[in-house]
Amino acid sequence: MKRFLTITNICALVFLVSGCAGLVADEIENAKLKPVFSKGSVDELYKIINVSTRDYCSSTTSFCTQYLYSAASPAQPTDTNTASTSEYGLKLTSSVDSGSKVVEKVLLLDEQLENQYQGTVLLLHGHGGDKNIWAFTISYFHYLGFDVVAPDLPGHGEANSQRSYGVADGREMADFISTELKDAPRPLIVVGHSMGALAAVNAARESQAADGLVLLAPMQRFDKASLGVAQTFSPWLNMLVPDSSIEAGAELALTRGGVTMAQTDMLPAIPLLGVPTLVYGAQTDPVSNISNEGGWQYPHVQRYVNDEESHVSPIMVGQKEHEMFVDWFENIPGIISMTKQESVSE
Repeated sequence: MKRFLTITNICALVFLVSGCAGLVADEIENAKLKPVFSKGSVDELYKIINVSTRDYCSSTTSFCTQYLYSAASPAQPTDTNTASTSEYGLKLTSSVDSGSKVVEKVLLLDEQLENQYQGTVLLLHGHGGDKNIWAFTISYFHYLGFDVVAPDLPGHGEANSQRSYGVADGREMADFISTELKDAPRPLIVVGHSMGALAAVNAARESQAADGLVLLAPMQRFDKASLGVAQTFSPWLNMLVPDSSIEAGAELALTRGGVTMAQTDMLPAIPLLGVPTLVYGAQTDPVSNISNEGGWQYPHVQRYVNDEESHVSPIMVGQKEHEMFVDWFENIPGIISMTKQESVSE
C-alpha cells in the first residue's frame, strides 16, 4: 500500500510538472507580497506623519486606484541656540524576511536633517505588493521634507484593471503625474522597486516630468525575474518544476496581460532617460538586473551595490541607503529646502 501511494504521488507530480505552465501563470497573476507591517503599526505610523488615503481615476482610461499622500511638515528655520531634545530626530528599525534571507535595518537621523529637502517623491511598488509596503519609506522621505505619494498599481491593492507587469503601469503613472501631481512641489523624484522600477522608467519616458529616478532592486526581463523569484521564495518548488515551465508560465501571464516579453526589459530604455538615475540593490539578487554592470554604464546613472540587501529589503531605508541618497541628491537641482538655505545664510 505504501509503495502504491508513492507511485501515485510520483505520477501526480509528473502530471503537475508536465502541465504546470498554466498553474505558474495563475500563481504569477495572483501573487501577493507577504505583508511587511501589521495593520495596527501602519495605522499608528500614518497618524504620526499625517498620511491620508485619496482616490484617483484617469480621465483618459478606465484605470482607478487609491494612493497614500503625506504632505511635508511646515519647514521651520533651525534654531542653533536651542539644545537638542534628543540624540536623534528620527529612529526607525525594521526586519525584512525576503525568502531565505532576513535583513535587519536601523535608521538614525540627526535633527538637522528634518525638512532639509523639498519636492515630491512618488513611490511605485513591485509585483504582488501594494501602497502600504512603503510605510517605513514614507516616514523617511516625509522627515527629510518631501511630499510623498504612494499609489496602488493596476491589479494590486485597491486598484482596478489587470496587472501589466510595469508596462501599462508606466503609462497610467505618467497620466497620474500630469494630472494628480501637476501642482505638486518640485523636483519630482520617482522611486520604483522591482517591477515598480520598470513602471518608473516607463512613467519617466512617457511624462517627461521626472527630475530624478531611483530604481531599487530593478527586475530583470520578466522570464528571468520569474526564475529568480522561484529560486528566492520557493526553492523547493524550483527544484521540482523545470525552468522551462516557469519561463512558459511567465510568458503566458504576460500574454494574458497584453504585454510582450521585450517590453519587460528596462535596460534598452536606460540610455534614453536623460535624468539623474540611482540604481541600488544586491548583485546576489537573482530577481534583479543590477548585476548587469554594462547595462547601467551611462553618465546620468549611478549604480550602488550592497550585497547585504535581499530583493525586498531595499524598500526599507537603512543607514547605508540613507547615506547613498544624501550623496545622490546633490545631482538634483532645487532639492535643498529654501528655508534651510536661508537659515544657513543667516
